[in-house]
Amino acid sequence: MQARVHGSPHEPGSGGPAAVAGLLEAIRTVPLAGIAPDLAAPRAFMGGESWHERMHRDVIPLLLPNVRDEARRRVDALAQLEVVPPALTHGDLAGANVLWHDGRVAGVLDWDLATAHDTADDIASLASWHGWESVAAFANADELRRARVIAATHILQPIAFSLIEGRPAEEVSRGVQRANARLSTRAITS
Repeated sequence: MQARVHGSPHEPGSGGPAAVAGLLEAIRTVPLAGIAPDLAAPRAFMGGESWHERMHRDVIPLLLPNVRDEARRRVDALAQLEVVPPALTHGDLAGANVLWHDGRVAGVLDWDLATAHDTADDIASLASWHGWESVAAFANADELRRARVIAATHILQPIAFSLIEGRPAEEVSRGVQRANARLSTRAITS
């Protein structure tokens, strides 16, 4: 049976911290025991256990030479994050994947890459969409630190996903162009 979920995504930069915190809490407190076999591997969209190697081997060489060091720095920082106790994470908890109605969550869509991992993954997605100020109202300093490291790789993640999924070359090229532009801007402002 299918049913339409009534609601719409928040505009980027909007959404009250209390509602966003409630969404995150509802997800990360789901018991893993009964759902673990149905969850994706952590970072499956980037290559799973071999994500770090794949980023260095397949993604970074596609970038312009002047941004590769910055990309390596971001990828290596993510690889060096400490392991924390896992919780249910959606993996892309933002934008059109979260429907709101009357200030409340009406539905969360696109669970195919949900995993048992660091909730900072979802905090990074929420912050990228709703704003860092919004998540700073409820996430602790350590979660925010890890989320910022994760968010720094968001520009590279779609390239890895496109390559893994065998997407058209044009899609990969668009991802590379976006990453080059964003990382170039970062290099200029540093």
